[in-house]
Amino acid sequence: KTMAAIFSAIKHRKAVLISISGHTDASGSDKMNEKLARNRSQSISEQLIQKGVDTGRLAVTSHGKGNQLVITPDGVSEPLNRRVEVIVH
Repeated sequence: KTMAAIFSAIKHRKAVLISISGHTDASGSDKMNEKLARNRSQSISEQLIQKGVDTGRLAVTSHGKGNQLVITPDGVSEPLNRRVEVIVH
C-alpha cells in the first residue's frame, strides 16, 4: 500500500495502535539485515509522525531476514521479502 492509503486507514479506523515491522531478504549479513529492517520501519514511522500520528500509538519493530514471505536460504535475494508491514489496530 502507499503511504496515503495507510494514513487514510489510520484516520478512518480511528486507530489506537499502529504496528510497523521492517523486513529484509536473506542476502547480506545478519547485522546488516537487522539494521536495514530497522531503518525501513523507522522511516515509515517518521513519515506517519510528520502526518500528525501520535508517537504513543506507534509500535516499531524489525525482523531482519526472519519471517520471510518467500522462504529462501541464506544469501538468496528475494524482492518479496524486502518490505515493511503496517497493521492498523
